[in-house]
Amino acid sequence: MTNVTPREAWRYARDVLKGPWPEGEPAIAGDAEAAYFYALDVLKGPWPEGEPAIKLCPGTAWRYARDVLKGPWPEAEPAIASDPKAAVNYARDVLQRRFREGEKVIAGDAKAAWWYARDVLKRRFREGEAAIKLCPETAWRYARDVLKGPWPEGEPAIAGDAEAAYFYALDVLKGPWPEAEPAIASDAEAAAYYARDVLKGRWLKAEPAIARDAEAAFWYALYVIGGPWPEGEAAIQESPYWASRYAGEVIGGPCPEGNVA
Repeated sequence: MTNVTPREAWRYARDVLKGPWPEGEPAIAGDAEAAYFYALDVLKGPWPEGEPAIKLCPGTAWRYARDVLKGPWPEAEPAIASDPKAAVNYARDVLQRRFREGEKVIAGDAKAAWWYARDVLKRRFREGEAAIKLCPETAWRYARDVLKGPWPEGEPAIAGDAEAAYFYALDVLKGPWPEAEPAIASDAEAAAYYARDVLKGRWLKAEPAIARDAEAAFWYALYVIGGPWPEGEAAIQESPYWASRYAGEVIGGPCPEGNVA
C-alpha cells in the first residue's frame, strides 16, 4: 500500500493484517490519534515510537495514559495541564487525585472547574468559582452537586437564565425564587415546569407566554390546569402532534381549579 494516511494505516493493521505493520509504523507514529489507536488496538500495549506525537496532544495523551499505560505519564503532563478538560479527565481517571499542575487552567473554564470540584476534589474549588459563577448552567449545578445548597455568589447569573433558574429553584432552593421569576416567566417551557414543579399551581403572570407555545401549553393544561385550557388552545392547534395529544389526554378530563400563584 502506498500513500496511505496514518489513520488508514492503523486501520489496515487492525482490520486486515490483524497485527503489527512495520512498514506503516513511520506514518502512524507521526499522528497522535493514529498512534494511540495502534498501541491500543494492534500492539495492545505501550508503543514508545508513537509517544512523542501522543504526548503533545492533551486529549489523546490522557487517554493513552488511562488505556495503554494504565497509570500516570509524567512526560505528557505539561501538555495535559494546558487543556482544562484533559486535565480534569487525567486527574479523575488516571491520577485519581488532584492534579495541581492543571488547576490554573481548569479554574479558568467553568465546566471543567465544576467537574473537577465534583469528581476529583469532591468539595468546593474556590479557585474556579470566578469562572463558574458567570455560567448560569454550571453555577446551579455547582450549587447542587458541590455546595449542596444555595450559592449567593452564583445567583445573579443563574437568575437571568430561565432554565438554570428553574432548576436552581427546584433542586437547590426547593421552593419558589421570586427574584428569578421574571426570567423564568419569559420562557414558556421553563415557566410551565416551574408552575408544575415549584409553585405546584397556576402561575397567572406566566400564562401569556405559556399560551403562545404549543408544547408548553399542553403540559400546563395537563399537569397544572388538570384539564382543558382555552387560552392555550390556539397555539396547541397549530401543531398536529400536540393537538392530537391534547385531544386524547386533556379534553374531557377533570378540570380542578387548583392553586393560583
